[in-house]
Amino acid sequence: MRHGELKHIFDILERSFNQLNIDFYLIGALARQVWYEKGNISFRTTKDVDYAVLVSNQDE
Repeated sequence: MRHGELKHIFDILERSFNQLNIDFYLIGALARQVWYEKGNISFRTTKDVDYAVLVSNQDE
């Protein structure tokens, strides 16, 4: 999956999380891949998207 193909997914997540006042962060293999590409380091690609949601309490 190319980064451009993920933009639509991230845009949806960002809009949804903003409406709910939830912060989100890019983590996992995709974050590593972006870092490695900038450093011109070879890596094994994956086809998944990892994300985490931090909530303030159980009710959220």
